[in-house]
Amino acid sequence: SEHQLYLYSESDAVMPSESIELFIRGQREQGKSVSCKKWPNGSHVQLLRQHKEEYEAELLHFLDETIIRESNDFESSIKDS
Repeated sequence: SEHQLYLYSESDAVMPSESIELFIRGQREQGKSVSCKKWPNGSHVQLLRQHKEEYEAELLHFLDETIIRESNDFESSIKDS
């Protein structure tokens, strides 16, 4: 399965949050697993600087729920074979 994470803000002057949300909706309609976090404020590509702790927490949670969990499941399936 394909996992995607979108971290964005309502106040991005370059990429409107509505456009991102429309894209997210389309990805979900195609059956893709999509996680997202929207902040009320944050400049374009500056969310890590402006919301460091929360941004890192979202990223680590996403990695844990997707890549790390899938890796552990894969390793378990090999051991069980």
